[in-house]
Amino acid sequence: MKKFFFFFSLLASLSSYSASYILQSPASSMTEVRFRIGYTFGTHRGEAQEMTGELSVNEADLAQVRGSFFVPIDSLNTDHPVRDCHLRESLGLDYNVSHFPKEHVCIKGTSLPESGVDSMVFPFVSFTITSVVHEKGDLLSKRGAKLRVTGIWNIHGKDVTQEMDVFLKKETSGEYVLEGVSKATLHLKDFGIIVKDAKKGPITIKASDKIYLNLKLVFK
Repeated sequence: MKKFFFFFSLLASLSSYSASYILQSPASSMTEVRFRIGYTFGTHRGEAQEMTGELSVNEADLAQVRGSFFVPIDSLNTDHPVRDCHLRESLGLDYNVSHFPKEHVCIKGTSLPESGVDSMVFPFVSFTITSVVHEKGDLLSKRGAKLRVTGIWNIHGKDVTQEMDVFLKKETSGEYVLEGVSKATLHLKDFGIIVKDAKKGPITIKASDKIYLNLKLVFK
């Protein structure tokens, strides 16, 4: 009887076991966070070139999946140094003390001051998973298990809760791939973010309030 009790206790402990995995960088894996934002004349597209994060997975109970990832604002790249600095102004500065948004504060148009009221205050964009519903599928299927994830975005010092559908797949290599079912949509106004209008002759160029994100995160 004691042996059976020990065996079932061991099974119970194994079924509640969660292992942690580290987010792999875009430079060394298929990890990618891509974004696009509309403006008067079209769409700006960019990507995060660096990020860190961790994922905790209990394969016996995917509702226990938890994790977070952090993207340095300095790593956001749209292939246009001036535009990238304007993006850092909008996302990273404290409008209560900075000269922005009244005026641009990028040094030579491409970098923020390292100190003072116009230096970076909010250096990261982050997302933290707070709850998960396992909707269907399993980790080893073609696309993986479909999860409804609830989490908290922290951008510009403000927290916003969002739900999104993702697939979580376990590769034969042992890596876990977390990928959005569709594009995630964020609204700049929810975070109090201001994008300064630009002028091109008599035309005022404005950015959209919406940012669309494509997420594919590889953990190992």
